[in-house]
Amino acid sequence: MALKPVITARKDRRARTTHYQADLGPVTVSELDRATAGERCEAEVRAALERLERGPQIGQWRGHTYVIAPDVAGWCYWTSAFSSSNVRNSQRGSREDVENAALRHLAQITWTHDVEDDTAYVEGLPFSIRAGLVSYFAWQRTYKAARDAGHDDEQARQLAEGR
Repeated sequence: MALKPVITARKDRRARTTHYQADLGPVTVSELDRATAGERCEAEVRAALERLERGPQIGQWRGHTYVIAPDVAGWCYWTSAFSSSNVRNSQRGSREDVENAALRHLAQITWTHDVEDDTAYVEGLPFSIRAGLVSYFAWQRTYKAARDAGHDDEQARQLAEGR
């Protein structure tokens, strides 16, 4: 049995069709013509089912857990960095892209100014996100130093951004 989207013509105040909306379960697509709306909706549902077949991935970094799971629109990640903080974020992209986002987020929320070597701190993370994290940590350090020196928020931001 093939599932087909329900396609509805959406109209403006003058009853002219502006676009077509295709709905299949939680997937909704809008396109200018009926055929494209239906095809794109079916393609998004197939992609969601393929993600579901791949299933979730559970990982740990520095004792903190993260989960990458399929979502209707792409992949989502969930992190548990501290016992009182649970974060869930949904986004489009490959599972690897979302895993990198989860790891980047974990590194950002677990990093503190007490870390002595930022480069060593990000060791073991994917190479593609390390430089951005080290840059982010440097920004945080410059901002904190400016605030500690008595600068207001705007001045500290400008100093941290090199303006």
